Amino acid sequence: MIKIFVYGTLKKKCRNHNVLKEVFGRYYKNIKIKKVKTKNKYPMFKTKYNFPFLIKEEGVGFNIFGELYETKHEIDMNILDEFEGVPELFKRGKITVIDENNNEYKDIEVYFCAEDIKNYKNKKLIEEWIE
Repeated sequence: MIKIFVYGTLKKKCRNHNVLKEVFGRYYKNIKIKKVKTKNKYPMFKTKYNFPFLIKEEGVGFNIFGELYETKHEIDMNILDEFEGVPELFKRGKITVIDENNNEYKDIEVYFCAEDIKNYKNKKLIEEWIE
């Protein structure tokens, strides 16, 4: 199983959640949405395009709130990669997340900003994306 942490527009009740539902297709109805947060802190900010960028710089910012999903197929992830603009806009990485009971989930896929953004410190950092 491939597990993915979503923190932005792919979350339930956000504008691109239907994309996630379509990509995961028949498996989606068997998925139990698990609310989690990153074990480590990361900087995240709202872009001018009204979606968040998560920066791969551990230890800075907040523990980011999101949702944990899983799929059985790498092809599903490849389709999501295309939607998310990998490798130009985002790149995939791996993180550890924890749930409300402090259960730990390791090697979880996540989309980090592909660009090496140094000026994010001038941005207002957020811990949760809400539309």
